[in-house]
Amino acid sequence: LHWITEFIGTESLQKLADLGKPLVWTLHDERAFTGGCHYTFGCMKYRNTCSECPQIKENLSWLPEHNLKSRNKLRDIPLTFICPSQWMQSQLIHSRIFNPKTHRSEVIPYSIDLEKFKPLDTRRINSLKKDYDIDKDSVCLLSGSFSLEEDRKGINYIIQALRILSDILKNRKGSK
Repeated sequence: LHWITEFIGTESLQKLADLGKPLVWTLHDERAFTGGCHYTFGCMKYRNTCSECPQIKENLSWLPEHNLKSRNKLRDIPLTFICPSQWMQSQLIHSRIFNPKTHRSEVIPYSIDLEKFKPLDTRRINSLKKDYDIDKDSVCLLSGSFSLEEDRKGINYIIQALRILSDILKNRKGSK
């Protein structure tokens, strides 16, 4: 199962479990074991209850706790959770949803196809720079994020790295 929260309900998961086949669920965020947060921003209320959620408007304050209570049914369904990091596994294991009697959890980091994503040789880099009218001596970096305002996506680290890189390049030019 891959990122199925809210697409497949607990009743459907129970029917799948009743088939007697192992169920393996890959987690990509915290949504499966919270009252609705994809990321809790450090809030630990999902471990017991999601009442008084700091991320939701007052007129919907009942919703996260309701969601978490309905997810409580997951405790009885035999599941193996695959987490992409130790951090995600720790969040899961400390949640109200995780049941060590019926659940397993394994960490399998995201993988990258190193045949597809690998450094280009100098000729290819120069060819691409020429195609896109980029100066041959320019340094090119690519970064992506759904939202640059999202601190946890690391834009501050990128800015810091660019400043360091800029200083290094200025020092190199000055030493020639």
